[in-house]
Amino acid sequence: MKKELIAIAIALSALTACSANPPKTFGEQLAERSSSADALAKKWQDADDKRKKGLKLIEKGKKDLTKAQEKMDKANRDIQNGQTMVSEAETTMQETETEVRALSSTPLQIPSTPNTMQPAAE
Repeated sequence: MKKELIAIAIALSALTACSANPPKTFGEQLAERSSSADALAKKWQDADDKRKKGLKLIEKGKKDLTKAQEKMDKANRDIQNGQTMVSEAETTMQETETEVRALSSTPLQIPSTPNTMQPAAE
């Protein structure tokens, strides 16, 4: 009986081996690799495109920062020039007010009018 069980086990093993997936052909293996390589190439290309966009954004950002710094420098110069102008104008206004006060506090001297137009004595 043992021999019969062994024979049945061998027969089942042989049937199972025949029904299992046969090894892939060279063409099938190549197609799988090609498909995987295409997927990897697309993934790499997408990443490279994203990298290029990122580099462009970095350059644009640097240019924008440079322009913004130039605008800030100009704005600071304008503020300083404006403060200088206001200070000078206020000083001139104070000096003028002082001069007006001095002028108002000094009485005007009225000159005597000469009588050169009177009729001549006869």
